[in-house]
Amino acid sequence: MRKVLLGISLLLCLFIFKCCRSPEAERRLAIAAEMETHMKSEILDKWYPLAVDTVFGGFLSSFTYDFKPSGAQDKMIVTQARHTWSNSKAADFYPDEKRFLSNANHGFQFLRDVMWTRN
Repeated sequence: MRKVLLGISLLLCLFIFKCCRSPEAERRLAIAAEMETHMKSEILDKWYPLAVDTVFGGFLSSFTYDFKPSGAQDKMIVTQARHTWSNSKAADFYPDEKRFLSNANHGFQFLRDVMWTRN
């Protein structure tokens, strides 16, 4: 009996959510979808793999206005950690795109092997 009541309650909640969404809620969902699309196509897809430093490890940090690597690529721990974190979050959000997990691992290895001060 409890399972039946729980099932009916769940169906009722889903019905109310689907049928009674306000225009404000719809607008917020549309904005969220647009933000997600922009984040993927205009940020993640452009930064990675371009920012991955396949020669010296870690991630590149200095770019020109037209998104070409420029000048000395100073590797600062905060920037390297942010790239690593961004790829880790992207790997969670886009699990089918293995490049994000690979990039996160690449960044972790650089942090561990290069940026870490050993005693």
